[in-house]
Amino acid sequence: MCDIKPYKNQVYETLKNNHDSTNLFVDPEFPANNKSIYHSGKRLSDVKWFRPTTVYQKPQFVIDGYQRGDLDQGEIGNCWFIAGAGAVTLNPDLLQRVVPANQSFDENNYSGIFHFRFWVYGQWYDVVIDDQLPFHTDGRLVFCRN
Repeated sequence: MCDIKPYKNQVYETLKNNHDSTNLFVDPEFPANNKSIYHSGKRLSDVKWFRPTTVYQKPQFVIDGYQRGDLDQGEIGNCWFIAGAGAVTLNPDLLQRVVPANQSFDENNYSGIFHFRFWVYGQWYDVVIDDQLPFHTDGRLVFCRN
């Protein structure tokens, strides 16, 4: 098993320990603005960024495990991503490697930070993100959701 490198030197455990529910993590690498979601193509005019905790009473990261059909594509044409994510759910060991355990919106542990792992050219990278997501003004998530 090869080592997991932090992407852009962002170490999840360190960042998590430096933030809490009163000082939420903000991702400097993927800011909550249009530049993060539009490289080219159709732009949506009704996009607002929110944390799930401000939109839903009790958001949950995972409910009763993962299933291949859990994800809905949303506005972006990324059926290849949905298919790949669905395939990962079929291998529990790989899924646990890609989506590390103990991440939640639980009040006692919430700090607005999550992390995922990606295999890139023979190396695992741990990518840290905040939980700010693009929503339509009617409350629907813009992109991939379940």
